[in-house]
Amino acid sequence: MVLLETARLRLRQFTPDDVDRLVELDSDPEVMRYVTFGAPTPRDQGAAALLEHGFRRVGADKISARALAGNAASQAVMGKCGLRYETDFVYPEDVIGVRSVAERAAVKYSITRSQWQTGRKA
Repeated sequence: MVLLETARLRLRQFTPDDVDRLVELDSDPEVMRYVTFGAPTPRDQGAAALLEHGFRRVGADKISARALAGNAASQAVMGKCGLRYETDFVYPEDVIGVRSVAERAAVKYSITRSQWQTGRKA
């Protein structure tokens, strides 16, 4: 979904296809120069911070994450953060775009508040 478009800029919602590019940007010391004084942000740190925010500030009882089936790196991060595999599914065409069913195949991982709290004590 495009939110704003000019001759030089297109502002749109992130999609699952953007994850690797965002991690690459956050790993570039020059990009992060004025954000973290050049320190890269590991993929699992941004994920841990989201869990903390969701459970402590928002008050969520359960948090889930999704990744394309072939995206082993994202699945590893979800597992490292304590999320557990829940189910396979296929993204609808209006989310991913016109792609084959195999290209839209994905997995869902989740964690409950009590699982997260137990994992933090370990």
